[in-house]
Amino acid sequence: PGDLDMKDPRVLAATVEAQNRLLQSKNNSAYENQFIDAADTIYDDYAQAWRLLGFYIDCNTLDYGDDQDNAAGSCVRYLMWAAYVDIFYEGNGVGEYQYFNHKTGIWDDTACKYLNSSRCARMDCHLSNTTFSLLGVFKEPDYHEWMEQLFKHQGVCLWSEDDYELMQDDREEWPEGCTESSVQDDDGSYLYYDLKPKPKGRIDVGIYTDSKCSEDYEGDYSTKQVLASNGGDVYYLESSIYNWSRAFDVFRVCQPCKTYDLSYI
Repeated sequence: PGDLDMKDPRVLAATVEAQNRLLQSKNNSAYENQFIDAADTIYDDYAQAWRLLGFYIDCNTLDYGDDQDNAAGSCVRYLMWAAYVDIFYEGNGVGEYQYFNHKTGIWDDTACKYLNSSRCARMDCHLSNTTFSLLGVFKEPDYHEWMEQLFKHQGVCLWSEDDYELMQDDREEWPEGCTESSVQDDDGSYLYYDLKPKPKGRIDVGIYTDSKCSEDYEGDYSTKQVLASNGGDVYYLESSIYNWSRAFDVFRVCQPCKTYDLSYI
């Protein structure tokens, strides 16, 4: 979030309230003090938002997945996302916000106009000058399950039918743990593949020289050649990376935690 104007009475009051929640009395348990907000703090669903931050690799954590031969001891891939709250929310639900339309590149105030809301703020937690406050940053090791739930509850509202079908099909093809291929490099060692984090929250399939998938392969074999050696649809995933990234990018923009389709307003 961007810097807030402490001269604004609303900002000052909200900040003091947040500080009071953090500086709880000595009578409260130490467990409650671990939270950013008090354990009993409740925010309206419509006032909350989130966005995708990206992926990262952690080689200090063992991944004990279902496939122990492939997953155990590998460098774990985590998906990261952030949650936000609008402390100025006035209770107008969906009609209090403008939403960024990734197809047109403009802010959509349809909901505000339909409900004749007195406040029509931009849901812009992805911007540096946002007035949304950060609630927390979270990591998901089981990104396959995370994406499955996200796609069927929110992706279906944001994508075209073709994009939705593409994303649901490709979602199941991303590698789950460091996997040995049938291709050997020049010294006779087998190559491996796994999900590879990329800039701007994107992902790709990476080829590696070690069984933890931590050392990038820089030889002559292409990614498609290595993936093709193992068969299966993961080979075709590489061919649709561009379309996947284009559709997945929508989640890098601030999204409401309460899912709805503006076309039904």
